[in-house]
Amino acid sequence: MYRATAAGAPLGTPLNSALLTTRTFADTTAVANTTYYYVVTAVDGAGNQSGRSNEVQGGWTFVPDTEAPVAPTALTQLPGDTSVTLTWAASTSTDTVGYRVKRSLEAGSANNGTVVSGTGLVTGTTYVDRSVTNGTTYFYSVVAVDGAGNVSAGSNEAISRPRVPNTTDVKVDFTAANAVPAAGYVADWGQSYGARTSANQGTGLTYGWVDEDGHALALTTNGRDRNRPGIDERLDSMLHMQYGDVDNGNGTNGVKTEGTWELAVPEGLYEVAVAVGDQMGASTYDSQHTINVEGSVGINSFQATAASEFRTTTVTVGVWDGRLTLDPKGGFNTKIAYVDVKAIEYANPHIWDVFPKNRSLDADTNGGVAATIKVPYAGYGVDDATMPGNVQLFRVSDNTPVAGSVNTSGGNDTVNFAPAEPLTPRTAYRFVVTSGVKDRLGNAWVPFESVFTTGAGVVDPGSSEFKPLTNIAFEKVELPIGNGKYWASFVFGPDGKLYGSTIGQGLYRFTVNADGTLTNMENLGYAGIAMIGLLFDQSSTAGDLRLWVTNTSPNVSNEQNQWASGISLLTGTNLQNRKQVFTEMPRSQSDHLTNSMTYGPNGDIYVLQGSNQAGGDLDGTWGQRGEQMLTAALLHFDPDHARVRAAVNDAEGDNPLSVKTAQGGTYDPFTTDAPLKIYATGIRNAYDLVYHSNGHIYVPTNGTAAGGNTPGVTYNSATNTYTRQAAAGIPGFASVNGQDVTAACRARDARDATYTPRSVPPTANVPTQRDHLYDVVEGGYYGHPNPTRCEWVLHEGNDPANPRSGAAAPRAVRPGTPPACCPSRTTRASRTTSSSTSPRTVRSSTRARRSAASSRTPSWSSASPTTTT
Repeated sequence: MYRATAAGAPLGTPLNSALLTTRTFADTTAVANTTYYYVVTAVDGAGNQSGRSNEVQGGWTFVPDTEAPVAPTALTQLPGDTSVTLTWAASTSTDTVGYRVKRSLEAGSANNGTVVSGTGLVTGTTYVDRSVTNGTTYFYSVVAVDGAGNVSAGSNEAISRPRVPNTTDVKVDFTAANAVPAAGYVADWGQSYGARTSANQGTGLTYGWVDEDGHALALTTNGRDRNRPGIDERLDSMLHMQYGDVDNGNGTNGVKTEGTWELAVPEGLYEVAVAVGDQMGASTYDSQHTINVEGSVGINSFQATAASEFRTTTVTVGVWDGRLTLDPKGGFNTKIAYVDVKAIEYANPHIWDVFPKNRSLDADTNGGVAATIKVPYAGYGVDDATMPGNVQLFRVSDNTPVAGSVNTSGGNDTVNFAPAEPLTPRTAYRFVVTSGVKDRLGNAWVPFESVFTTGAGVVDPGSSEFKPLTNIAFEKVELPIGNGKYWASFVFGPDGKLYGSTIGQGLYRFTVNADGTLTNMENLGYAGIAMIGLLFDQSSTAGDLRLWVTNTSPNVSNEQNQWASGISLLTGTNLQNRKQVFTEMPRSQSDHLTNSMTYGPNGDIYVLQGSNQAGGDLDGTWGQRGEQMLTAALLHFDPDHARVRAAVNDAEGDNPLSVKTAQGGTYDPFTTDAPLKIYATGIRNAYDLVYHSNGHIYVPTNGTAAGGNTPGVTYNSATNTYTRQAAAGIPGFASVNGQDVTAACRARDARDATYTPRSVPPTANVPTQRDHLYDVVEGGYYGHPNPTRCEWVLHEGNDPANPRSGAAAPRAVRPGTPPACCPSRTTRASRTTSSSTSPRTVRSSTRARRSAASSRTPSWSSASPTTTT
């Protein structure tokens, strides 16, 4: 067989080295897109070759394979100690040759993730990722690759949080001093909290007793071993937790101080079985045995009878301060028999803390219930659609449900109940969360129950400076014309009409009737944009409308664009002309947005920018985005600044200034002529603000729910360098711990004459903060840390050596309590409001201001502002 690239060419070297014995031949060396001419000759036994056959033309055209393989499916994950094992179902495409595993710290790993499976392909359907940090939430997807290099779409996304397996399994029998416990149990006979080293107390365990304030307490005379025949050994012995109730307080065989029992355990979720009870007293079963486990009701006022002397219950609770806590608050002569504590997989969300506290006796009659939560995976808080009917408040006396509404925070990190009417004074209520509540991944809630009693319902006038208003009443009138919209803000225009913005549903205008009702709702467009800030320009008239707006994406959960916000000016009869002024402002993963605006000092426009994180460092609710230079701050700009005017005067409206400060952006708000500047910092997520006629700017701000983390820094005075520190185990620890933040801190030192370089420790699992009202001054810092600005201290710093004015003596330090540290010298005072009410509106009594969609009007809970240095 001969081949040539031209017709009639002389015979060359045959394609086949051996003679063909069949009448077919496959040319495997032909080059694509080339025309060949083939002839055949015959050869006899003597090697004589015949003449040429007829010539045929042939060739082949390369058609590239551009069809991607089918994506793998059913991706699952199994967390381990610094490892995640991933398994998936193979692609159904026959030309698949392998897979790549992609990972990210936020949702959307298929598009935004980094390949972690190496340069080669994974040929099987399992991969173990060993480049992970315990406590960090990771998002995974897998793509298939075919022989042509085509890559499939991503598989389903799997979320994993590696951790050291919790193998805690402790069983404690409460008994008399030095008695032998039930088989398989260790003994507790009332020793104060500490390492247990006596016989029958196991190895390496720390447990024991404290008083209500956490101080060590010995109850070694309170244990009893009844030695009754036929009684379970675990129940036959017990310990008085409330011996002070015996004989009307006249008992002489025990310590009368009420005791709380604690066991040192790793952080995690636990199944706790606890038993109470005893034989009859002198003449009756008078005990009201009560056990609260980690601030939730376990056993509630169990009174024994001869037929039923004991009660055992099992509850599931989360422990995040290093100690499992059992207390008898609300009981009478409670006697504990035994407790079994077993760690379970941390796969379900649960209530971590609640306000009013379980068993509190002076709850505000005008308040509701606010519970902070723990979720297994970063960014996937409570699904508020599952809350109605599964979050309830009952009056204890008759088990009547209290009418009210349920809601959560912007970060979906609280579970709240707001009564429709004030609660009855001096009345007991029970707060219940059922497993019908789900997180946004569909995981069922750990059931929770707490009880509290309201106070007298009398307002304490406090100092003479505070005079409560009385006989004030408002009539609530529903205006159905606005139903079905996610309203964000409202403002009256110079034309006398009401303008309202929404989260992604557009901008609207209403005619305001003489009686205050609204008609003629006009849709002005801008669907797909969330607008919070609405401010008519001071030059605006009825015939020349000019409206400043803040704008961002309407997604309030798992937003992937970190720079999606901006400020625009809308003009025209129907505000149809949009001039973008500032773009690429920061955007949180959830709903901490670029918020409200107002005119302020020097005629500048002031705008609030929310934080990216709960407490300044990466966390499990707001994700692992990190703070940016402009987040958690009050910003301002001069509308007559040359760069602002250039944007406003651009004919097409597309000459904005990018204020992106990182990830390729270079904007610096601290330069002398920066168009958009920072006025004050540390303002976590304020929705509204007011510039008062007294020259002050007032800002209400909602504090974080429990579980946030704060960043730390180590200062080396010898080298004048700064290294960022993160609390061990927080999500994304490895991505931030050890970062060189020298440039940020030297910049702060240069611009802030009051700054004192120092080391600040990081903190994890910060408790729930109350909401605040700030009197904001230029250059002030209001307590929300931001490493990009070298701000590290949460609020006043919790320095026991220098307690804030009016603060109670600190309780004994517990694991998870923010460590002692000094406040920033720029930290400013605040007033404290109630917990988790998310204040969103503030008004001046001397100047008309808009109002925004709000939860509840916060009430003062403290008249003493925090002190500053």
